[in-house]
Amino acid sequence: MTAGLVVDGLEQAGIATVVLGTLRTPLCGLPRAVVSGHALNRNLGEPGDVREHRRLVEDALDLLRIASEPSLLVERVAPSAMGV
Repeated sequence: MTAGLVVDGLEQAGIATVVLGTLRTPLCGLPRAVVSGHALNRNLGEPGDVREHRRLVEDALDLLRIASEPSLLVERVAPSAMGV
């Protein structure tokens, strides 16, 4: 996974990272990740859904702020999965 190689390099240089993805399995093993729960290849949800995009970016930034150690995975339920 190319993202994993980039993340490793950044983390080794002392730069904290958060990866956004749609599936849990490929994100396991990364230092910090937010699983969006959206359809494959729609890490931030549907195009034009600015409110959802902002929510996920804020979740990622919050994870950077509160993460006291690597290997944290945050799962979010997509609004479409909740019938919204």
